Amino acid sequence: MMVSALAQMRAEGAEPAGDVLLAIVADEEAGSSVGAGYLVDHHPELFDGVAYAVGEDGGASVILGGEVRFHPIVVAEKRACWVRVTMHGPGGHASRVAPPASAVRQLHRLLTAIEGGGLGVIPTPAARRMLGELAAAPTPYATPLARLSRDPADLAPLADLPERDALYLRSVLQHSVNATVISAGTKTNVLPSTAVVELDGRLLPGLMDTAGFIAEVRSLIGPEADIELLVEGEPLPEPEFGGFYDLLADILRQADPDGFPVPMMTTASTDARLFPKLGITCYGWLPMKSPAGVNYRDLLHAADERIPVDALEFGTSCFRALLRRYR
Repeated sequence: MMVSALAQMRAEGAEPAGDVLLAIVADEEAGSSVGAGYLVDHHPELFDGVAYAVGEDGGASVILGGEVRFHPIVVAEKRACWVRVTMHGPGGHASRVAPPASAVRQLHRLLTAIEGGGLGVIPTPAARRMLGELAAAPTPYATPLARLSRDPADLAPLADLPERDALYLRSVLQHSVNATVISAGTKTNVLPSTAVVELDGRLLPGLMDTAGFIAEVRSLIGPEADIELLVEGEPLPEPEFGGFYDLLADILRQADPDGFPVPMMTTASTDARLFPKLGITCYGWLPMKSPAGVNYRDLLHAADERIPVDALEFGTSCFRALLRRYR
């Protein structure tokens, strides 16, 4: 979409409102070390004078009944913190009850503690604004959304939302943690003396550092476990709502009068985590116009990954409008 917008303007002899830098990188899915990370760390001079950047995310992260087509403007993202937890304890014959200090009992306590998927509710400014605007949208779920917007610490209204939307909103209201790789034991009748679990933690912006997350995990299982840091995402500044954000929303309203722009937080990480080091304010803005109720994430990272051609053409026209109007 970005390349097409620039190519079309060049072919027409149209001038953008100012300088435009197009950065095409290939490894956002693999850590960004040879793409955006390399550019930021080794060639920051390429970005001199750049004030704003647009990139992922796109489509819609909420459906809420499918009667409104949402257009996300991502203003914040969660920070990855992946750890490997190794628990040690007495092993032995599995015909007897395992002692509390055994590795399997420690593993059970940890998995039970994170069964809800999070570490407590902490509403951020980005989440509060998002909830307020979602509550104002003409959806069948305006009432529970209004209750959640008034008191984000009370997650009871989520029970009245579709499960997909409720899980997303839970994810942006709390530090999330999921056990993804578990290994312990090699034989059914032998209690293992070691259990290992890898945790995918995603931290809300600005509220917890890596040391805090590790301390939180340790509090769930005790001081004896070994915790190894695997991945640490970059911290992000508070979201910026100003003239550039308003322009992105206005372009979406003009391009799709029936759509509803909304500020959102992505639960994953993108290259936007890197460019703030250079003083660049980043937004996730990949406009797509899909039928109401269609979630592009159903087609993302799946077999036959695809996007409707109409959605690409819609996004290209939005980028052309941005290139003509930005300041």
